[in-house]
Amino acid sequence: LWAFARLELWDECLVNGIAKSAVRLQAELTSQELANMLWALAKLVAPHAELLPVIHQQTASKLHDLNAQELSISVWAHATMQVCDVPFLQALAAESLDHLSEFGVLECANTCWSFYELALSSKPLLEAVRARSLLSMQPGSDIPPCSTGQLPEEGARGCYSLAWSAWRAGDSEMIRRLLRGHPILSAGPEPLVCGLNLMESAWSRNAAREQEAVQVLRPSAPHLVALSYPG
Repeated sequence: LWAFARLELWDECLVNGIAKSAVRLQAELTSQELANMLWALAKLVAPHAELLPVIHQQTASKLHDLNAQELSISVWAHATMQVCDVPFLQALAAESLDHLSEFGVLECANTCWSFYELALSSKPLLEAVRARSLLSMQPGSDIPPCSTGQLPEEGARGCYSLAWSAWRAGDSEMIRRLLRGHPILSAGPEPLVCGLNLMESAWSRNAAREQEAVQVLRPSAPHLVALSYPG
C-alpha cells in the first residue's frame, strides 16, 4: 500500500485487497507498518472504512512502541484525511509529549499543523512543540531536521506549516521569527510566510511589522508597498 501511495497510483480493488489482508494479519503489524498504512491512506485520500478502525485499535495497543516519526505521521495522516477521532488523537498527543526530546523540526511542524487543522485542543503538547520549534531557530541548536536525521526527499520542507499554525494560534512572535525563513527548513524567506506576516500585521495595524514583511517580499514583488496607519 505504501509503495502504491508513493507512486500516487489509486486502484480501488487493489486497496481493498490489501486492506482485507491487513485486517486478517492485524495482530502481526508493527508500529512502523501501521504508521506507513496511515500515511498511504492519507496520500491516496482514502480513509478506508474497514482498515482505519483496525489501524486505530492496533496502534492504541502498541502506543508505547511508536517513535517520534510514527507519532507525527499518524497525526498528520488524520489531519490530511480530515478524520478527527478525538480519543485516539489525544492518546497520540500524550505519547508525543513523552517523546518530545526526539522530535526534529519536521515532526514539530507536522504536529502543530495537524492539531490546528483539526481544530483539536492539546495545549500541553502544542506549547511544548512551540518551545522546541523556537529552540530549533537558535544558533548552534542541536535539534535535527527530523528525528531520522535528514529531511525526506519528498514532502513539505518549508516553514509555512509552522507559520500557519502560529497564525491560527495568534502567535505573532512565532510568525515574525519565521519571516526570513527557518535555518533548517528553508534557505530563505518564503512568500506564503511573508503573506501571513502581512495579513497579521495589517489586522493588528502594526505598520513597522508590515513594512518589514514588504521589504522581505520586495525582491520578488517590486511594486508592493506597505500601508500607513494613523497614530
